[in-house]
Amino acid sequence: MTNEKQWKRDLALIRQTLDGDEEAVARFADRMKCIPRFLGSINRRAHRSLSIERLQEASQEVALRVWRDRSAFTGHSVIETWVYRYSAHVFQESLKAQSKAEFRRAEHEEIHTILASDLDASDQLHLDTEAGRIRQAMRHLPPSQVELIERKLFLDQPFSFLADELGENINTIKARYYRALTALQRAIRADETAKSYLPKTDRGRDDCLADD
Repeated sequence: MTNEKQWKRDLALIRQTLDGDEEAVARFADRMKCIPRFLGSINRRAHRSLSIERLQEASQEVALRVWRDRSAFTGHSVIETWVYRYSAHVFQESLKAQSKAEFRRAEHEEIHTILASDLDASDQLHLDTEAGRIRQAMRHLPPSQVELIERKLFLDQPFSFLADELGENINTIKARYYRALTALQRAIRADETAKSYLPKTDRGRDDCLADD
């Protein structure tokens, strides 16, 4: 009976917040202090898989969802039990998002490493500073490969997004992309070889044209 009384009091509190009762809103906000504790506990059980920044973002997301959906609270539990379910769900979403972000970063770094290995070794310039040279080499590639490199390398669009956009299997998109990178590597080497045979004045003129 004690639990049922608490449930009814919590349901009344929720309804008061819906009516705009400022005191009820303040009490509700105080009850939401449980969110960081819930997420911290879940994260410890998950071997601290979620970063501090992601935990903070998750706390804000849980609070927003609970506030948005509070009219759905039925009073069959205390507010904290209801909030815990939101916390667990948002934690899983955040964990998946973090894993995808880490995968994309690793993938992007790998692509940079692959392409940078074919740039002028004496300079060891970062790939971003070599964008003009890469784009010049892309002129030798077919449009389908240019599109993939443009969207994946420069726009950083995920493979899953490209698969949906182009209506192809994600593994097919990956295979096509890495074939395009291989072709780009060959084009970069060909451009560098061609430049090495040009007279110095012609090389300068060619660089100016590339800049245009």
